[in-house]
Amino acid sequence: MELVRRVEIAQATFDRFKDRAFDWGSADCVQAAAWHLRAMGHTVLLSKGGRYRTAIGAARALRRAGYDSLSAALDAMHFERIAPAAAWTGDLLALPGHDERIEAIGVALGNGRIGGWHPDALGYAALQPETYLAAWRVPLIGDRP
Repeated sequence: MELVRRVEIAQATFDRFKDRAFDWGSADCVQAAAWHLRAMGHTVLLSKGGRYRTAIGAARALRRAGYDSLSAALDAMHFERIAPAAAWTGDLLALPGHDERIEAIGVALGNGRIGGWHPDALGYAALQPETYLAAWRVPLIGDRP
C-alpha cells in the first residue's frame, strides 16, 4: 500500500508543476521538492531563508537558512542517503545544477526518471539524467492528500 501512495504523491507533484516554466522562487526544484515533502507528511524549514528571485538570491537564501548546499539541507532533515540506483518512487535525488551550491533536486518517478526542469524541456518534465550527485529515501508519514 505504501508504494501505491508514494506513486500517487509523486504523480500529484508532477501534475502540480508540469505546465509551469522554471521561475526562481516560485517554480523551481526547491519549490517542487518542498511541496512533495509536505505531501509525504514532512515539515519543511527551507523557507526560513526567505524569498529569492535569482540564482544569486537562491544561494543567499540557502545560506540564510544555515546550509551550504541543497544536499546539506536534505541531510539536515535526517533522510537516509541511498545509492541513486536504489531510489524508490517519491525519493529525492540531487543532480548537477546551477552551480556547486545549488544542485538540482528531482523527485523520483520510477524507471530511472525524475521530475524536474531542464533547459531543453517546456516546463517541469520527466527527465532521465545521466549523472546523479546523491539520493535520499523519503519516508511516507501519515496519509496526507
